[in-house]
Amino acid sequence: MSRASRRLTVKMSQSSGTINRFYAFLNGERVIAADGNASPAYSTTVSMSPVTLKVRVWGIDTATYDLSVDLPGTADEQDLTLTLSEGYHELELSL
Repeated sequence: MSRASRRLTVKMSQSSGTINRFYAFLNGERVIAADGNASPAYSTTVSMSPVTLKVRVWGIDTATYDLSVDLPGTADEQDLTLTLSEGYHELELSL
């Protein structure tokens, strides 16, 4: 008998200003570590139990970045544009 699962996709990209580093953690495990000029993405299959996504971004002043989270049935195509405060932003989502 197979366990139910769902496909999670996370994408990050610079929107405006200067981004230095992107990090993303899924249930505490680092899944993205990339330079700010990259557009990192990560996809995996997760169980139906709740997952925690945490992102941390470093850059210059109030730079902005785009975060896309797709988890069909829970967070279909959530596209956010987020702004750093004093060169840093952190966001945690429970999905």
